[in-house]
Amino acid sequence: MEDRLLAKISLVLAIVGVVALFFVVESIKPRGVRIGEIGYSMVGETIIVNASVKDISSRGGHVFLKLFDGNQIGAVMFERDARRQPEVYNLSENDFITVVGEVNDYRGDLEIVVKSFKRLWQ
Repeated sequence: MEDRLLAKISLVLAIVGVVALFFVVESIKPRGVRIGEIGYSMVGETIIVNASVKDISSRGGHVFLKLFDGNQIGAVMFERDARRQPEVYNLSENDFITVVGEVNDYRGDLEIVVKSFKRLWQ
């Protein structure tokens, strides 16, 4: 009898743990935003943005982008991240991409520090 009770308690606790884990994972997943929604209160937050590339340049292995979705924001992908996704060096103006990155305040201007990206279309 005691073994059956212990098994039931274990099963209930396992289910509660899985449900709790689901909610924790959902709460830390980056949220998708439009550029116009990005504000200083979001500095340090990881976000996802879909936008077109309006300008691109690279210096010292770092890639600098201007992203546009009706509003514009600067973005940078530092060399350490760009080396993991070298196709960033093949991006062109008007490519439509999804970026995952952290909102940053650089000298008073908001920017996105890109950790990863995916080209949706050229």
